[in-house]
Amino acid sequence: MSEPVFLGLSVKVIVAGAVGSAVGMVLGTGRWWERVTRGLVGAASAYVWHPVAAKILIGTGALLIEDKHLPSPAEMEPVAAFLFGVVGMIACQAAINTVTAVRDRADDLVEREVKGKAAGDG
Repeated sequence: MSEPVFLGLSVKVIVAGAVGSAVGMVLGTGRWWERVTRGLVGAASAYVWHPVAAKILIGTGALLIEDKHLPSPAEMEPVAAFLFGVVGMIACQAAINTVTAVRDRADDLVEREVKGKAAGDG
């Protein structure tokens, strides 16, 4: 019996990526648009990287346990989708934090420049 597939992905992989994104959106902090952005980036990361991540996880597992006990790539893909969804959300939040810090720093520099000119005019 074959697994249900939607858009070329098994339903297990879709559910794992969606659950990971939902958890990140609900438990994360920040503004609503940051949460939604993180969730979308996490889902996209899970979609793109889960096949490669599954193989990497299996290869890493092979260092610790015998090959006969390792899962197949299809069995490992939901786990990989969840993990890479989380990694994608973390990377997205780091990018948001960086852009926000640069913006705030630029605002501070502009304020100091404006205040300096105003003080010099008086």
